[in-house]
Amino acid sequence: MRITWSPVVLLSLVLLSVAAAQYPPLPPPSRPLWPYPPFSYHASTYEEGVQRGFADIIRSAGAANLMNSKAAKNYEDARRKCIDNRVYGAEKYFQMRQMNRAARAEERGRQPTTEDLIRYASQRAPDRLSPSALDPLTGAVNWPALLRDTAYEPDRQKLEQLYAARSTTGFLTAEQVAVASAAIDRISAQLKRRINDFSPQLYAESKDFLKSLAYEATQPSE
Repeated sequence: MRITWSPVVLLSLVLLSVAAAQYPPLPPPSRPLWPYPPFSYHASTYEEGVQRGFADIIRSAGAANLMNSKAAKNYEDARRKCIDNRVYGAEKYFQMRQMNRAARAEERGRQPTTEDLIRYASQRAPDRLSPSALDPLTGAVNWPALLRDTAYEPDRQKLEQLYAARSTTGFLTAEQVAVASAAIDRISAQLKRRINDFSPQLYAESKDFLKSLAYEATQPSE
């Protein structure tokens, strides 16, 4: 059978031969075209496989110990930092309390001493009655004009008896002081209800007298 070549096919063959003659073929690659060999290595014998298995077990155990050690170290670091934070917080808390106390003390100023308190109390205490108002020898009470009213007679008699007893004993007992204070409070209450019936000066003098009389009940006779 006779094969007939067309002019186009003949021309293509000629061009390919010319190109092949001008450009030599590419050299083989210096390294494999893939990153890893297509087949992994495997033990050639049973003994080698067993030894490689034991080696992998030992290597895995060592890696596990290393990771456990790192984990324990990280845990201890975190625990130490937690304790440090708690200590820091406690220190700052007490420092803030101390600063607060210092600031409040500075605002209040100097605290009074016991001597200061005694002096302040003595300054606020009413004046003691003069011997002409309360006789220290007999306990006789020289009542102001407003307090000589018959409305105050029962309480006046109780007070005169108490101060007469004080002139003998030198002082009143706690029970006697309570009785005297109650009687003076009743007189003060009655006097206050009638405040509009008196002049301001007479009312003030009577109130001051009652305050001094109540203070005398807590003091020894002179």
